[in-house]
Parts: sequence; structure tokens; C-alpha cells
Amino acid sequence: MFIQNIFEIYSRVIGTSDIFYKSGNRSINDISKNISSSHKIHLFSVLTRNNKTKFFSNIEDFANKELISRNFVAKLINQYWQETIFLSVSNPITDSYIDKLKSSGLSVYNNQYRKFLIDFSKALYIGRVEASINSTKSISNAESDSKYLKYIWRKGLNFTLPRNFFINFSRHNIIFMPKQVNLDLMQQLNKNELPLFTVINKFNQIIMAEPAEEVEGKANWVDRMYQWYYYNFLSTCDSRPVYEGLFFMNSEDAEEYKNYIQQKYKSSGRQNHLKVFASKLDFYYELSRNPMPQVKFRLIPDLTELGNLIFRYKKFKHIYFHSKQNHGKNYFQGQPIYLIQPTFAFDIVQKKIVPVRYSYVFKNSNQQKEYEAIFMNYETAIIAWKKFRQHFKNYKLPIHPKITVYNLEDFLKTCEGNRQISSRNLLFVPSKNSYEFVKNNVLHSFQLNMSKIFSSKLLYLQILSKRIIWSLTSRQPNNW
Repeated sequence: MFIQNIFEIYSRVIGTSDIFYKSGNRSINDISKNISSSHKIHLFSVLTRNNKTKFFSNIEDFANKELISRNFVAKLINQYWQETIFLSVSNPITDSYIDKLKSSGLSVYNNQYRKFLIDFSKALYIGRVEASINSTKSISNAESDSKYLKYIWRKGLNFTLPRNFFINFSRHNIIFMPKQVNLDLMQQLNKNELPLFTVINKFNQIIMAEPAEEVEGKANWVDRMYQWYYYNFLSTCDSRPVYEGLFFMNSEDAEEYKNYIQQKYKSSGRQNHLKVFASKLDFYYELSRNPMPQVKFRLIPDLTELGNLIFRYKKFKHIYFHSKQNHGKNYFQGQPIYLIQPTFAFDIVQKKIVPVRYSYVFKNSNQQKEYEAIFMNYETAIIAWKKFRQHFKNYKLPIHPKITVYNLEDFLKTCEGNRQISSRNLLFVPSKNSYEFVKNNVLHSFQLNMSKIFSSKLLYLQILSKRIIWSLTSRQPNNW
């Protein structure tokens, strides 16, 4: 049988995996001789009597085959074990063949076209369908219609034998072993108090964004077992959809994300008591560098700062972009960082022009330390420069310094390639809004900390009991 308009193109599906072919007097060749050529695409499945799948090299041979209905064993095989499907270009003979199937009552799926499409689409997503292409190099014009794509739809416990067992298993289960340069950079980041914001629940678990495919079609236990098996023993690359954990540079963006989740998932949001949590940059860095299957962590830039940079700051004459920065008229990749560049200034005391390098000096008792400042906000960088000019009045410094704009993600990658990173004193300076958010919420978080320790287990039992009661008394699926 054929189905019109599959996957939004002019194509048809013929499910004859349950039909056998044999030569005989019944033929549709005579019916189709005078039908004009067609350029539609046909998707059909085939199972031969000897259980060896074959696509006829000559379209005329295809037309001369007599049809017989499938037996009980073939039905079981197609439904619970395996089905072979071919995608090919349509022609007049196959068009007539479709009509022949319908008139003879041999159409397999009958009126279950929609169910077939749903099941087949789900199998494609899960990875239970393997594809191969007819690789014949020289095909004449007369045989050009015999080109096809072959799909093996495995069902039930019909698993493909593992390939490269040890290579795949070790690749997917490798333990993150940071290099010395990563450890040095993590120590640098740990010394900084740059806040990143993420949404967590009452149990201090990060809220992960679930792939749309997971939400739309839930797999049963057999399919989930196959997904795990395929990922660990068959696949050569991780092409599956991922769960994303989002870290925000701006606390207001994180609050907006939390409000969106609570609005969209009202019941779950009330139960889990979502809140915005401030972590440090080293925490995000370690998570992002630690390979976890089907999980990725992304840094969401300060959207307000990004807009100001694209439409205002980049027009300033003292603003320059890093040579490796990906940017354009209406876009900028990553979280912007601002680096004040060295300049030349006239020294009033020495009566000569000298090089001046901006640095943040931190005094502790009798010691002082110079830091290389990386600003997350343009206005913060300008305020810091003004204070620098006021402190060093013996230099005739420009009102606006030369500033290089780069992005935080690539900057960290550059630091990973620098073996001297341990000798550098990096200072990541947050925006004023981030500083105020952390300042106002630290005391509140400390006061609630002790009560959370005693209430978290009780809350978990309350939510668990509600979900159990819901699953027993409601027909609607519960979102765990």
C-alpha cells in the first residue's frame, strides 16, 4: 500500500513486507505499458519467500511477479522481529501495482497509515532503522528506476551484533582526567568570584532542558534498552539529542528562564520550588570539560550587554575586536569580555612618554598583587579606567582606553593552551547587576541553609507520595 505526502514531499509508502512474489500468469505488465512516466518517490517494504530481500534490477521483472498473501509466520516476523523497506523512484508500473494491491485486498496496513508513519518515525528517531544505498556505479537509463534506499527496521529484541566493542565502550565510558594545564586554569578560576546563574530545584539539582524529541515521543523499555546498546556498542559518534544545562551571565536572564519554566510547567514548578542559584566560573568550567553522555552545559551570555555591544559599543573608535572573534553586523559569538590594552602616556614627573599597562592592584597587609583584569561589562571597564586615571595623575592618560573585545569561551580555550597560565593573575570582573544580586542573596541563602537540610528529605517524600497517588488515580501520564 502507498501513502500520499509522506514527510511533506510527493511520495508514497507501500508496505509489502508481508507480500511474496513469484512468476506466473497473473501480471500487471500489460496494464501499465501505456501509462506515462512519473517522478514520484515510493517507499515500500519487501519480504521474499526465501527470506532474502531483493530489489529487482529490471523493472519489467518486477511487473511480471504474481502476488500471494503472507502467511502467519511472515506476519509475526514483520510485526515483532524485522521489516525491510525500500525507498525508490516511482514509475508507471509501480503506480499500477499499487492499484492492483488495493483491488486484490493485499494491502498490508489497510487504514492504519497514520499508525505506520508514527511507528516508523519513532523507530527512525530511536535508531532502530538502518539505511544503506544501492551503490551500483554504472546504471543505464533503462535501469535508472532501480536505484533505491534500503531500510532495515529491527523490532523487539532483534539487536544488531556489536561492532568494535572495546573501542566504542571505552570511548563512551572514558573518565575525565584533566591535564595539568586544566588543573592550573581551574585553580585560577577558583580564586575568582565571578558568579554564573542557573536554575535549581529544592534538592539543589540543576534543571536540564529536555530535547523536544524526548518530550514528543516516549520510548518503551525495549527501545530504551536498544538506545543504550546502540550508543555503547554500535555508534561511532554521539548523534543523539542532548539534555542541556544552562548557565547565565545575567541574573535577570536566569530569573526570566525560571519564570518561564514555572509558567509552562505549573504543577512541577510548585512542587520543586525553583530558584536561581549563583555558582562560580570554575564550577561551570569543570562541568563543561567533563564529558557526560547526552548532557551538555551551555553558557548564555548577558543578553543586555550583547545588545549594547552590537548596536552601540562597536561603533566607538576605541573599541577593537580580537582577530579570532566571530562577529558581524548583527551578531556576536559568545559572552563579550573587555580587555584594556596598554597605551603610551606622557609622564609629567619624568618629562617623557612611557608605556602604561592597566592592572588592578590588590593590597593585603604589606603585600600588593597586580591582576590582569577581564571585564564582563563595558561600563564596568570604563569606571575602572576612570579610577585608574585618578590614581595615576602623573600620567596624561586618554579619557577612553583602547579596548579589545573577545568572548569568554574562546578566552578560556586560549588559556588552556598556555602552559604559563599558573603564573598569570587573572581577575574576572562581573557586572554591577551580578554583584548586587549576589550581595543581596548571600545572607538570605545562609539563613535558609539549615532549614533546607532538615526539610529536603521530607519534601522529597511528599513529592514522591503525591506522584504515586497521581499515577494510581489519573489516566494522564505523570511528568517525573
